[in-house]
Amino acid sequence: MSFVWMAALIACGDSKNDDTAADGGADAELVAEAEAAFSGYESWEQIAPYVGIQPGESVHGSFVQIWYNDTAAETINAAAGAPLPVGSTIVKESYTDEAGSDLINLTVMYKASDEYGWFWGTWDEGENIISGQPSTCTDCHVAGQDYNLALTW
Repeated sequence: MSFVWMAALIACGDSKNDDTAADGGADAELVAEAEAAFSGYESWEQIAPYVGIQPGESVHGSFVQIWYNDTAAETINAAAGAPLPVGSTIVKESYTDEAGSDLINLTVMYKASDEYGWFWGTWDEGENIISGQPSTCTDCHVAGQDYNLALTW
């Protein structure tokens, strides 16, 4: 199941930058930066209605669990409509089952800088398999302003 989903995700990507660290691509530094940024994410805040494992409504799997670092959570909780600041990191675990026993992968949104904007990455069993600003991510997230598409708040 995981292989089929990932094949579909990767096949969709004509992107601004699909480079990965494994390829020695241009995003190798950002992959490492994002990995450092999401270290320890399991202790981060979850924001209603996405507390615990919830039904998924996208390519991320049938069930998801989402965490927000302090930088992102403070802006979202302020509910002022402000853009999420540099350093904001959102982590989504994707599952095939409601119990969360079958992890598909881990997807990360990391606001790298105002110039670069959002960096997206997907990790499968600890290996970065897609990264940068792939159209498979940006095409959906361009809508922004909700808990799943959080580009601004």
